[in-house]
Amino acid sequence: MAEALIAECAGLCRERGAVELTWQTAKDNLRAQALYERLGVRREEWLDYSLTVPANESNRRRSSPIEPRSCSTRKGLQSENA
Repeated sequence: MAEALIAECAGLCRERGAVELTWQTAKDNLRAQALYERLGVRREEWLDYSLTVPANESNRRRSSPIEPRSCSTRKGLQSENA
């Protein structure tokens, strides 16, 4: 099932003109990591950070170079919002 999901996601990326599909897994999810390695997926060394935004801060509008979304746009990928 995981292989089919990855293939479907890659197909959607291809249809939208993306050149790369990225995702994350937990460091201790060795079963998933073994699957990805078997599929020939390239492993990258990125660190994830998250910030909990207090409710009273979330309604405040200000100019920021960071767009609040959970999708990656690095390496030229475009999000649905772009």
